[in-house]
Amino acid sequence: MLKQHLWSLFFPLTVSILLTAFPSPQQGAQAQPQPNRPTLRMGSQGEAVQELQAALKLLGFYTDEVTGLYTESTIIAVSRFQEAANLPVNGIVEPTTWAKLFPTEVASEPVSPPETSETLVTEQPEDPPPTSSEEETPETTETSPEDPPEDPEPNYIPVLRLGMEGRSVRRLQTRLQELGILSGTVDGIFGEKTLEAVREFQRRSNLTVDGVVGPATWDALSP
Repeated sequence: MLKQHLWSLFFPLTVSILLTAFPSPQQGAQAQPQPNRPTLRMGSQGEAVQELQAALKLLGFYTDEVTGLYTESTIIAVSRFQEAANLPVNGIVEPTTWAKLFPTEVASEPVSPPETSETLVTEQPEDPPPTSSEEETPETTETSPEDPPEDPEPNYIPVLRLGMEGRSVRRLQTRLQELGILSGTVDGIFGEKTLEAVREFQRRSNLTVDGVVGPATWDALSP
């Protein structure tokens, strides 16, 4: 009887210790809370920037070296990721962007990078609206930039950044020339001179100086 009494006392304690030391698979599979990561922007540096760059490089959005310095190439990679993840494109890594980059749920779908930069600046659906004329061709729209049918609708604004090309870039350059900020040829290529002109315009307009032409910059550029 004494042995049975001792066993009834020590058996539950032993089970409790084993369950604490070796949690069940269901307990181990629970999603861990998202760690507190700092908000990163142009000029930030440190381990958090290295972690950001490494993750973006793994996903195919960042092709530069992992330096821990938040420079122009990091802004472009973050902006591309935000656009692919249907987030506001501002080049700033805040909690929402961190959560998309490091989802806590195992089943979350990863964000895939676009195949080329052209997919980021699609200005028209692939199938144009039907017209009565069969003779209109894509070449016609290319040679008529003054009156392109691809003018953005009120609910659509293309996001432009360094390295992009096309009619929207020409429209941007023309507007910057009208304001006396950009000099040179309107070539439809978002190069370094256009980038500096955009930054100067953003400084004058008290906007975030990131060189990315998003909705706020387009709105300020409107005559």
